[in-house]
Amino acid sequence: MSMWRKSILILLLSYLGRLQGGEVIDSVTVTASRLAIPVSEVAGALTIIDKEQIGKRNAVYVADLLQGVPGLNVNRQGGAGSLTQVRLRGAEANQVLVLIDGIEVNDPASGSEFNFAHLPIAGIEQIEVLRGPQSSLWGSDALAGVINIVTSQGKHGRQIIARSSYGSENSYEGGVNILAGTDTFDLALSGNFIDTHGINIATTGNERDGYDNATINLNTNYQLLDNLALSMVGRYTNANNEFDPAPIGLPIDGRGDIDVEQIYGRIFARLHLFNDRWMHQLEAAITDTSNANQDELFGKSKTEGAKEKFAYQTALHLPQSNTLATQQSVILVLEREQERFKQSGASFPGFDPNQRQKITTNSKIIEYRLRLIEHMSLTAAFRHDENNEFDNQNTYRVGVSHFYPKTNTKIYVTHGTGAKNPTFTEIFGFAPNNFIGNPDLEPEQSESWEVGFVQNLFDSKLQIDVALFNEDLIDEIQTVFLPTFQTTVVNNNSRSDRNGFEISANSEINDAVSLTASYTYLDASEPDVSGEKRTEIRRPKNQWAGQLNYSFLDHKANLNVSIDYVGKRRDIDFSTGNRETLDDYARVDVGLNYQVRESIKMFIQLKNILDEEYQDVFGFESDDFSGFAGIEISL
Repeated sequence: MSMWRKSILILLLSYLGRLQGGEVIDSVTVTASRLAIPVSEVAGALTIIDKEQIGKRNAVYVADLLQGVPGLNVNRQGGAGSLTQVRLRGAEANQVLVLIDGIEVNDPASGSEFNFAHLPIAGIEQIEVLRGPQSSLWGSDALAGVINIVTSQGKHGRQIIARSSYGSENSYEGGVNILAGTDTFDLALSGNFIDTHGINIATTGNERDGYDNATINLNTNYQLLDNLALSMVGRYTNANNEFDPAPIGLPIDGRGDIDVEQIYGRIFARLHLFNDRWMHQLEAAITDTSNANQDELFGKSKTEGAKEKFAYQTALHLPQSNTLATQQSVILVLEREQERFKQSGASFPGFDPNQRQKITTNSKIIEYRLRLIEHMSLTAAFRHDENNEFDNQNTYRVGVSHFYPKTNTKIYVTHGTGAKNPTFTEIFGFAPNNFIGNPDLEPEQSESWEVGFVQNLFDSKLQIDVALFNEDLIDEIQTVFLPTFQTTVVNNNSRSDRNGFEISANSEINDAVSLTASYTYLDASEPDVSGEKRTEIRRPKNQWAGQLNYSFLDHKANLNVSIDYVGKRRDIDFSTGNRETLDDYARVDVGLNYQVRESIKMFIQLKNILDEEYQDVFGFESDDFSGFAGIEISL
């Protein structure tokens, strides 16, 4: 059955079986389109973690909140500060675009992926996870989806929020968030510091691998005129992570550390004309990273990455043309992005890792949105990328969603393509005597479809979300071994398959109790160099999560219990090259808040309360049972 026939069939079936329900209060997303749109119009699977949910969990890192999102898997290579990768629907970590206040923060110096180890939750107000290919809107890194981090916004008047906590492994976390504003100007400034002695990430020895992180975030908005606004955001992180060297692929107890510096910035101006019918936006954004390594076996090395983006966007809201089309919008975007990569380290005859590289991409994007009849939305997006290292790339995405207010039901169908450019290391190599780059690589390309529905029941006290997805990936970049005992990468012309389904439910039992649950089934396979299919590593077939939230003592106290189950999955023992099986595990965390008075809150978080022993990455230990307690004061 063709995709369009499936779409028509789903739309017809949705008219059957009208269930009773109340009206849903629609929220807004800034990820699923180049414009802010209602969630009810999104054609795709979207999870939003809002400020209230964040506050109840008492998590320190964003990665801890993401683990329970359907279709998403978190891999930590040890304790706090260790490499933390996030995958969506079986994709690689560098196929997921991460935005912080609209800034693309994937690191060109680290394989074009974002390391979630250095992203604390402090000062963050909302997290959006949009699954499925979004390359047509957001470019190469969004082949599998987008994770958008939204920081706090200023507010009228002034508010100061101070937070401090202490706990296991001599861990300290503290910070201040300042919110201020007038009728025309607002500002949010946050500073946060983390320090922990950490755990021993190696399976032998007892030397702890500590971590510290200092982060400052600024978010400002200025209404210059009634129709002209100027915004600026900036973020700075300086972190140090101790680690155990891994000379044969597995960590051994020893001394090593990495200094990380991240600088992100974005400034944009937005102008509205003709009663908001025509919008213009100019923006400039930078991402600048530095990763300086030092260990007792390999000495000093450093990678630096930079990304500069300039964009012009215009959106035209067309007048209503007939009784069926209630709203039409056309968005055009012109982008120029330049990425730079620098690698330095000790060199000697036959081994010189030092290099500087640059890649430039010019892009044109068009998005068309149509609200057909009252609650049906159609969307189509097309992107053309011109890159100085690869062939030109075209990606597209089309989708239809229909929302039924009387039954509180939304259905959607999408079809789209994605593309992921090779990384600097894959093209130019790491060092001549071990890893050789391949300048003839082609971008990875995907084609996918997704169908789903969202059903609200019992006056919207129960919401059920189901999504079925399938993705075919071609030209996947894989590592091969050469007869010279060197390695390189090539495009595998065979097809990799990623398919499965996601089910989630959110329920408000009563005014005091709420429950959420999700289950993901994933079948992700790739061909090896001989063409034989095998399961991709670190992709569990079965994964589920649940949360219980209970408010008591007249809502002054709140208890949150979360369970994350990760099924068995394959991994590689890099010391032997053999594939191994990682055991399944269930991790239980508990958060407790108590509002002593309006301006003072006490909180506790207990992590891994069952003291489950598990590994997300073969050979790297994870956190045991730990806990901390703290206080938050608002002035």
